[in-house]
Amino acid sequence: MVSVAHAIRWALGKGRRFFGGWIPKKRIHIYTHHKVATALTSKVFREISIYYGLTFKDAPGFHDKVEDSQVVHYWHSQASDKILSSEHLGVHFVRDPRDVIVSGYLFHQRTDEAWCVNDNFEIRGDIDFPQVAFSQVHLTHAEKEEYLEWLNGKSYQENISSLTQDDGLIFEMDGYAGRTIFCMRDWSTNEQILEVRFEEITTNYDEMWMRIFTHLGFENKELAKAMDIAKKHDMGRMSRDQISQNKHISTGKISKWKEYFSENVAREYSKKFNDVHKDIGYD
Repeated sequence: MVSVAHAIRWALGKGRRFFGGWIPKKRIHIYTHHKVATALTSKVFREISIYYGLTFKDAPGFHDKVEDSQVVHYWHSQASDKILSSEHLGVHFVRDPRDVIVSGYLFHQRTDEAWCVNDNFEIRGDIDFPQVAFSQVHLTHAEKEEYLEWLNGKSYQENISSLTQDDGLIFEMDGYAGRTIFCMRDWSTNEQILEVRFEEITTNYDEMWMRIFTHLGFENKELAKAMDIAKKHDMGRMSRDQISQNKHISTGKISKWKEYFSENVAREYSKKFNDVHKDIGYD
């Protein structure tokens, strides 16, 4: 249900649009991955869309059809070549794969996302969300059935919470983080899409958002307004209480993998992924 306040803000935005407000010159695409700026970008671009009365579309999982919304957020960067080559301006976020693993390991122990706490393993016809995550819905029936069998009668959260830290991190490598890492590795970009590291947007927040908004066509007062909105969601400007209340932030540290990767975990990472972090641009 949409709140009264939300409805009022949306109506004001449509009013601004009607009376000559800002409209992007090209469709805006936001490409993220699970635990790679998804929550942050959703908040920023949703608020911008509301302010200017723009149409906003969430696109979880794999998508083939080109959307007609003015702002489209592809949660898992699972988009067809048709979408990637369509006329738009986009930004794609990546993160050190080792921190994707740690962040997923911590988040999946406390989240209440339906797929993560799902305990329905009965297979009747198609396997869909929330028996599997949105990022898996496009997989074959056999692949999804194999995933449910891998859970061995327990939810993803029950599995990861019942393991030691080392085994939990390895479980995450075999699970959601592994799929995310291979998706980042196999990503194909083009000149329409700006590539951004998650680490850069946390350490050089204002500078990176200025680059992002400029690339997406924001200018003058619209650029200043977009920057004002982005600054409201800067972790570096948040108090400890604000950080602790944000379910998408584990500790507030930019990189945690060196603290969590034991020799055993590092060895398993190398066996599963080799030097995939170097393929994505990390040392």
